Amino acid sequence: MSAAFDELARSVVVRETEVLRFALGDRWGKRRPAQRASARVYAAMHGGGWVDVMGRRLALGPGELVFLPRADEHAVRDRPSTPLAHPEAVCVGMRAVGDGALATAAAPETRLVIVDLHLDAAGAPWLALLPPAVHVTAEAPGLARWLNETLALLAGAPDLSPALRRAVGEAWGHALFASALRDP
Repeated sequence: MSAAFDELARSVVVRETEVLRFALGDRWGKRRPAQRASARVYAAMHGGGWVDVMGRRLALGPGELVFLPRADEHAVRDRPSTPLAHPEAVCVGMRAVGDGALATAAAPETRLVIVDLHLDAAGAPWLALLPPAVHVTAEAPGLARWLNETLALLAGAPDLSPALRRAVGEAWGHALFASALRDP
């Protein structure tokens, strides 16, 4: 069955991978509308936060990631009590600090890497059957370690050629989709 999930996951074509790094302090949060033909990953490199999607609230701790295979409407925030009444970010003093890197004015307590996978899912109608979120924790040590090491490569090596970045992003995306297919 495992090989079948892996093969099915390869029916999704990852067209592009965008990686953003955030250094967040004080109170922060944002609501995100659903994104068509996309998937999204939140990975906590340090600190953590909360991801709310389709009635589920997931705590995101250091070294963990939350995969949203359809990039459904969701919210991400520092703590469940942070209000997100305003549709824009609740990130005080957010500014660009480098290529693909943003930081708040307050000293960072949390470091997140956010990855958007832009998809061609025409050959993958099964995406609609996936759970809205998959939480990858240290309880899946081999997968969690590989996903985090690959994430570090994507986030920490902006000098990768576009072709290599695309190949790494596609393999990483396929592993995430295979994991989502196995998620109960």
